Amino acid sequence: MAWLNGEPSNGNGDDQLIDPKPAQNIVQMPAPPKMEQRTERGTTVIDLFGVLRTLGLGDQVEFYEMYLAKKYGHGSKDLTPGEISEQFITLSRCKRDVKMLKQLTDYFAALENYKKAA
Repeated sequence: MAWLNGEPSNGNGDDQLIDPKPAQNIVQMPAPPKMEQRTERGTTVIDLFGVLRTLGLGDQVEFYEMYLAKKYGHGSKDLTPGEISEQFITLSRCKRDVKMLKQLTDYFAALENYKKAA
């Protein structure tokens, strides 16, 4: 009734003012997950790994990540939409161009040999 009459009330009927300080035991909600980057066509990093699998390179993810870090300075999680698009086009071309696929697999093999030697 007090609230209806414009008087301060906490709404629980006991007319005690609400403590404006937040409770100390409130659990903070985690930050929302980072939205996955998409190109204008909707291509995502997941699509890149899908193309790797279709090329028979699904077990080469570690070396693909190394390639991305060397090329862009970061791994797949931080690719921009432009970088995703560029990689999608490049990997898709490997489906049609055997020579290009061979270059990629040779590069991955060199990275693997380098890792073993280190």
